[in-house]
Amino acid sequence: MVERVIAALLVCTALGGWAVRRVAGNDVDNARQHWTKYLVYLALVVIWVTAILLDGAVYLAGGMVLAGFLEFIHATVNNKPSVFKAIPMLLLFGLASSWLVDFVSHAPVDYILTVYTMVVVMDAFSQLSGQLFGRHRISNISPNKTWEGLVGGYLATCVAFFVMTWKLDVARGLKPVYEMDARLFWNGLAFALLLCLFSFAGDMTASWYKRVCGIKDYSSLLKGQGGVLDRYDSLLAMGMFYQCAVYLDLCPHFPS
Repeated sequence: MVERVIAALLVCTALGGWAVRRVAGNDVDNARQHWTKYLVYLALVVIWVTAILLDGAVYLAGGMVLAGFLEFIHATVNNKPSVFKAIPMLLLFGLASSWLVDFVSHAPVDYILTVYTMVVVMDAFSQLSGQLFGRHRISNISPNKTWEGLVGGYLATCVAFFVMTWKLDVARGLKPVYEMDARLFWNGLAFALLLCLFSFAGDMTASWYKRVCGIKDYSSLLKGQGGVLDRYDSLLAMGMFYQCAVYLDLCPHFPS
């Protein structure tokens, strides 16, 4: 499992570096800004994977939730959005946060590691696909989000899911020890689709509230990331996704 996660993250790292180089161009200041954002994000991924492997994800998630809550309060108090928008957002943030902490507290490490890796793959490939093929904008809330990017992120997430849940027999030359039946295949597609939808919804919700508050970033705490809440918006939805996946009986057996 760990080897597969590392392989998936290395692929994302390589493609992400290529995308940054392509987007940054020859402008020194622009290149510095993009590379800083990329390296900070990469460091955060390493920290999260390390925390999950060392059974410390709950502490990292708790710290993330606290920082995000403080950013939310700061944005709300300073910019005074409509109470009919602020209160539902606060309730949604509280629900998502509680389910995320519950997820990383009680789910098996393989589940947490796999779902987190799928979120990273979704983020990386949706951005990459959007930069390469993006033509149709999804919404003015987040102008960089395109339908092509969303589809590309979903397809990559499906591949990541099957790679990390496919049981292999090393003694037989990495041949599968069971056949892919129809139920497993469709469950995998549904599992990946559900994750992508929750990830996308979390991202769009955080972007929407920034527009409501009239701000570009929630804070400058994470260099080039738009703040903790902006960086982990899709991750915050992970707990809600897991609850729905369990309810719909979509969670497979993850091999160790």
